[in-house]
Amino acid sequence: MSAPGRQSIVVLDTNAIKAAHHLGCWNALRRNYQLHSVHLCVEEATRADRRGRKLVDRPAAELAAELVLGVVDDFARADLRLAIGNRNDVDAGEAELLAYARTLPGRIWWLCGPDAGTVRAMHHLGLLDRMVAQ
Repeated sequence: MSAPGRQSIVVLDTNAIKAAHHLGCWNALRRNYQLHSVHLCVEEATRADRRGRKLVDRPAAELAAELVLGVVDDFARADLRLAIGNRNDVDAGEAELLAYARTLPGRIWWLCGPDAGTVRAMHHLGLLDRMVAQ
């Protein structure tokens, strides 16, 4: 597996957004890659939990402005479900991101904190060689 070249499309899930901010490499990623995500991942990253804590302590609109946010329609969601089978173990944000990523042209990179359901889905879709987990 080769590393992504400069300006490659890199798709980020909620955990990758959190980790990039926590590790202080968010701006470096933004300068070197085309960062894509979906609204649900931005919402998950910036939404306060019951104790008022956020994964990323920034306004959602500010974070969203630094990403290319993909729009997922019902066709893309259905296409993903058909492609991975009726897997109910894929997190909602990950499923939305997978559906969006499948609409992108060319080969993309996936930066994520994958859970088991996502790993199984990505394996089924033949995407594991493009996944980088933090």
